[in-house]
Amino acid sequence: MQTTTRWSRVGVWAATSAALLSLTSLFAFARPAWAHSFAQRSLTLPSSAFELGLGLGLAHRSVADYTGLGINLEVGYGLSSTLELRFRTGLRLGESARVIDADYFGRPVETETYNLGNETVANPQLGLRFQVIRGPAVEIGLDTHAIVPLDGDFGLLLGVPIVLRLGDRLRLDTGIFLPIVFADPGTRVDISLPFHVWIKVNPGLFLGPITGVYFYDGGGRRVPFGFGVGSSLSYDAEVRFWLLFPDVREDGGARNFGLGVGLYVLF
Repeated sequence: MQTTTRWSRVGVWAATSAALLSLTSLFAFARPAWAHSFAQRSLTLPSSAFELGLGLGLAHRSVADYTGLGINLEVGYGLSSTLELRFRTGLRLGESARVIDADYFGRPVETETYNLGNETVANPQLGLRFQVIRGPAVEIGLDTHAIVPLDGDFGLLLGVPIVLRLGDRLRLDTGIFLPIVFADPGTRVDISLPFHVWIKVNPGLFLGPITGVYFYDGGGRRVPFGFGVGSSLSYDAEVRFWLLFPDVREDGGARNFGLGVGLYVLF
């Protein structure tokens, strides 16, 4: 029965992904498809630009054989050419999805999301990103995100995102991020060092590996590993996919994974 249920959920995810891809084809206009590609653009959105993101994630955890679906919902706005405001939350479809944060995987190629809670609606996240340095080869920013607790404790995410461009085709996304949870009896401060490599196959298509190291307050670490791909559908629409294993160091890490597809539209 568990196997049947699990594969039925996979079927729902696949069918919904196909429907999402069909809808995105409506955005395939005659304008240049790569103008706002994730791999092409800066750390922050253009001034006065909105970005809407809708994603679907499928997560599986071998412990207790949990498999669940989640939906990512987000909106970003360029307050200026160097300052971006972003709001994000998610929906979990069922108990398993709540336990394993299935909505997290509905945000393809962006790993720095934490303290989501275990309710049907994920803890909302409100963030500001300021671009400090913008050059042809290096970009550096400052991130501040507040995580409002619908479940659990209040959290902050402080970060220094860094983009390195090596020529026209290779982009490295890295930096340092501090997920902070103000828990009782003590505040917990972890450290995340992401390392994402993006290869631009052509101006509208990028792909590459996703990894990094995450250090837990009090000891221990995990190493995520995955693969992402994105394709521009029009001047202002892009679809992104990924497969991510949250910790390849743990025993049975290959049996814990998430898949996701996301549509991002700028206007």
